[in-house]
Amino acid sequence: MRIVLCILSLVLAAGLGNGSPGNASEWECPQQIETEQTLESVPGSWAAGKSQYPSTLKIVYIYDGPPEQLAVLAASNKGSNDNFYLYTLDKENPRQYWIACVYRNTHLMLSKPLPKGLKSCKVTHDNKIYCE
Repeated sequence: MRIVLCILSLVLAAGLGNGSPGNASEWECPQQIETEQTLESVPGSWAAGKSQYPSTLKIVYIYDGPPEQLAVLAASNKGSNDNFYLYTLDKENPRQYWIACVYRNTHLMLSKPLPKGLKSCKVTHDNKIYCE
Protein backbone atom coordinates (compact mmCIF):
# COMPACT_ATOMS: atom_id res chain seq x y z
CA MET A 1 0.00 0.00 0.00
CA ARG A 2 2.81 2.41 0.86
CA ILE A 3 4.54 1.75 -2.50
CA VAL A 4 1.32 2.44 -4.43
CA LEU A 5 0.82 5.77 -2.63
CA CYS A 6 4.43 6.72 -3.27
CA ILE A 7 4.10 5.95 -7.00
CA LEU A 8 0.82 7.89 -7.19
CA SER A 9 2.50 10.86 -5.48
CA LEU A 10 5.33 10.77 -8.03
CA VAL A 11 2.88 10.61 -10.94
CA LEU A 12 0.91 13.60 -9.62
CA ALA A 13 4.08 15.56 -8.88
CA ALA A 14 5.29 14.99 -12.46
CA GLY A 15 2.02 16.41 -13.78
CA LEU A 16 1.00 13.15 -15.42
CA GLY A 17 -2.14 12.73 -13.36
CA ASN A 18 -3.74 15.96 -14.54
CA GLY A 19 -3.50 15.59 -18.29
CA SER A 20 -0.26 17.58 -18.69
CA PRO A 21 2.44 15.45 -20.30
CA GLY A 22 5.98 16.40 -19.35
CA ASN A 23 7.27 17.12 -22.88
CA ALA A 24 4.16 18.74 -24.36
CA SER A 25 3.75 22.34 -25.45
CA GLU A 26 1.30 24.36 -23.39
CA TRP A 27 -1.10 27.07 -24.51
CA GLU A 28 -3.45 29.05 -22.36
CA CYS A 29 -6.39 31.19 -23.37
CA PRO A 30 -6.70 34.61 -21.74
CA GLN A 31 -9.01 34.15 -18.74
CA GLN A 32 -10.99 37.32 -19.48
CA ILE A 33 -11.47 39.71 -22.39
CA GLU A 34 -12.81 43.26 -22.58
CA THR A 35 -15.61 43.74 -25.10
CA GLU A 36 -17.87 46.50 -26.35
CA GLN A 37 -21.22 45.40 -27.74
CA THR A 38 -24.17 47.37 -29.08
CA LEU A 39 -27.75 46.55 -30.01
CA GLU A 40 -28.81 46.97 -33.63
CA SER A 41 -32.30 47.95 -32.44
CA VAL A 42 -34.32 47.83 -29.21
CA PRO A 43 -37.50 45.74 -29.50
CA GLY A 44 -40.85 47.29 -28.58
CA SER A 45 -41.12 48.65 -25.04
CA TRP A 46 -37.75 47.24 -23.91
CA ALA A 47 -34.90 49.43 -22.66
CA ALA A 48 -31.27 48.83 -23.57
CA GLY A 49 -28.61 48.58 -20.88
CA LYS A 50 -25.18 47.12 -20.19
CA SER A 51 -24.50 44.03 -18.12
CA GLN A 52 -21.86 44.24 -15.42
CA TYR A 53 -20.88 40.58 -15.90
CA PRO A 54 -17.35 40.04 -17.24
CA SER A 55 -16.53 38.06 -20.38
CA THR A 56 -14.63 35.19 -18.77
CA LEU A 57 -13.30 32.06 -20.44
CA LYS A 58 -16.03 29.45 -20.85
CA ILE A 59 -14.60 26.65 -23.00
CA VAL A 60 -11.81 25.78 -25.43
CA TYR A 61 -12.51 24.14 -28.78
CA ILE A 62 -10.13 22.57 -31.27
CA TYR A 63 -11.01 22.97 -34.94
CA ASP A 64 -9.88 21.19 -38.09
CA GLY A 65 -9.15 24.35 -40.04
CA PRO A 66 -10.10 27.96 -39.22
CA PRO A 67 -13.11 28.28 -36.85
CA GLU A 68 -15.25 29.98 -39.51
CA GLN A 69 -15.30 26.60 -41.33
CA LEU A 70 -17.17 25.17 -38.28
CA ALA A 71 -15.23 21.86 -38.16
CA VAL A 72 -15.10 21.37 -34.37
CA LEU A 73 -13.32 18.19 -33.31
CA ALA A 74 -14.96 15.75 -30.90
CA ALA A 75 -12.89 14.54 -27.96
CA SER A 76 -11.55 11.00 -28.30
CA ASN A 77 -12.35 10.27 -24.66
CA LYS A 78 -15.84 11.79 -24.58
CA GLY A 79 -17.96 10.10 -21.92
CA SER A 80 -14.99 8.99 -19.81
CA ASN A 81 -14.29 10.12 -16.27
CA ASP A 82 -10.98 11.77 -17.22
CA ASN A 83 -10.29 15.27 -15.93
CA PHE A 84 -9.40 16.39 -19.45
CA TYR A 85 -10.59 16.08 -23.05
CA LEU A 86 -8.23 14.28 -25.40
CA TYR A 87 -8.15 15.19 -29.09
CA THR A 88 -6.32 12.86 -31.47
CA LEU A 89 -4.82 14.82 -34.37
CA ASP A 90 -3.67 13.59 -37.78
CA LYS A 91 -0.05 14.69 -38.25
CA GLU A 92 -0.52 14.40 -42.04
CA ASN A 93 -3.64 16.61 -42.14
CA PRO A 94 -3.21 19.14 -45.00
CA ARG A 95 -5.29 21.70 -43.05
CA GLN A 96 -4.03 23.31 -39.89
CA TYR A 97 -5.67 22.69 -36.52
CA TRP A 98 -6.81 25.74 -34.57
CA ILE A 99 -7.64 26.43 -30.93
CA ALA A 100 -10.54 28.71 -30.10
CA CYS A 101 -11.23 30.35 -26.74
CA VAL A 102 -14.95 30.97 -26.17
CA TYR A 103 -16.10 33.48 -23.56
CA ARG A 104 -19.22 33.99 -21.45
CA ASN A 105 -21.50 37.00 -22.00
CA THR A 106 -20.30 37.62 -25.56
CA HIS A 107 -20.38 36.12 -29.06
CA LEU A 108 -16.70 36.89 -29.51
CA MET A 109 -13.89 34.35 -29.36
CA LEU A 110 -10.13 34.28 -29.78
CA SER A 111 -8.47 31.72 -32.05
CA LYS A 112 -5.08 30.85 -33.47
CA PRO A 113 -3.56 28.02 -35.49
CA LEU A 114 -1.63 25.24 -33.80
CA PRO A 115 1.76 24.19 -35.18
CA LYS A 116 1.59 21.47 -37.85
CA GLY A 117 2.70 17.93 -37.03
CA LEU A 118 1.00 17.58 -33.64
CA LYS A 119 -0.43 14.15 -32.76
CA SER A 120 -2.69 15.04 -29.82
CA CYS A 121 -3.99 17.78 -27.57
CA LYS A 122 -5.44 17.61 -24.07
CA VAL A 123 -7.72 20.34 -22.77
CA THR A 124 -8.05 20.23 -18.99
CA HIS A 125 -11.19 21.18 -17.10
CA ASP A 126 -9.52 24.46 -16.15
CA ASN A 127 -9.05 25.09 -19.93
CA LYS A 128 -5.30 24.62 -20.15
CA ILE A 129 -4.14 23.16 -23.47
CA TYR A 130 -1.29 20.66 -23.78
CA CYS A 131 -0.27 19.41 -27.23
CA GLU A 132 2.45 17.13 -28.51
